[in-house]
Amino acid sequence: MTRSRRSVLGLVTSVGLLGGVPSRVAEGQVAQTVESEPGDGDTDAVEENDLSPPSSPALDFRDQESAGGSVTVASATLTDAGFVVIVHDDEIIGVSAYLSAGHFEDITIDLDRPLFESGTLTATIQTDTNGNRTFDATTVKLSCSQRDEESAVVSDTATVSLPQFQDAELVFRDQVVDEAIVVESATLPEGGFIALFAPQVGDPDIDDYVEIGVSDYFEPGHYEDITFGSGFPTESGECSAEVNALLIRDRDDNRDYEFSYHFPGTPDYPFIPPGDVSATLTKADCQSE
Repeated sequence: MTRSRRSVLGLVTSVGLLGGVPSRVAEGQVAQTVESEPGDGDTDAVEENDLSPPSSPALDFRDQESAGGSVTVASATLTDAGFVVIVHDDEIIGVSAYLSAGHFEDITIDLDRPLFESGTLTATIQTDTNGNRTFDATTVKLSCSQRDEESAVVSDTATVSLPQFQDAELVFRDQVVDEAIVVESATLPEGGFIALFAPQVGDPDIDDYVEIGVSDYFEPGHYEDITFGSGFPTESGECSAEVNALLIRDRDDNRDYEFSYHFPGTPDYPFIPPGDVSATLTKADCQSE
C-alpha cells in the first residue's frame, strides 16, 4: 500500500499545555478530584455531587491560547455520568477523565497527539452507557451524545491559538540518501533541537510516526548542513519514504531533548512556524520492486 504525502502535524490539528487549578464548586455541593483511569485522558477535574442531576446538559468551551498539548473546557454540565470529548475534523483527539452527573469547571484535557497549528476544536459530552467508567472510542455513537431539551446534541466550539515564532526557519528538501540525511538549514530564535520522524511501516492500518533522529542541542542562531544517520524505514519493496523534520524549542532551558508527539505534555515543543517540514527521501543504490 502506497502512503499518501502527509504530515506528523496533520495527525492532529490545533492546541496546548494550559493546566490549571479547578474552580471552587457551588456552595452546598461536595467537591473531589477526579483522577484519570486507564483509557481516559490525563485530566484532573472537580466532581460535584448533588442530590439531583441537572435537567439539561451544557458546555462552555472558550477561545484560548495553548502550547499544543491540552485544552481547557471552562465548564460542563452532565445529566448522566460520562466524558467530555474533544473532536477535530470528526476525529476524537482528547477525552476527559470520567465525570459523574453534575457541574464541573476548568476541565483540562490532554490531547492524544500534540497540535502544531491554530484551529477550531469541538467539545461534546458522551454518556458512559455501559457504566464501566472507561471511555471506548470504538463504541461511541451519536446516540451516546447528551442532548438538550430540544433533542439537539450539546456541543461548543473554540478557536485554539498556538504561540508564533516568525523568526524560526527550517529547510529540508527531497534527497537521495547515501551516507547521511541532511537538513539544509535551521534558524532558532531560542535554543533547541531538530528531530526527524518517519511513518511507521508494516501495517497500513496504523497511521503513526517513529522518531528516527535527534540533533544535539543548538544555541539560538542559524545553522546549515545538519546531518543525521542514513537509516529510515520504508514499506516492503519501496526505496522512498516521507520524512518530517521538526524544529523543537527547549522550553525549560535545560538543554535536554524532552519531546514526544505521543505524549504532548512533555516540556519541549516545536516552534510554530515552521511546524514540520516534509521531504521525500530515497535510498541510494535501491530499486523498488
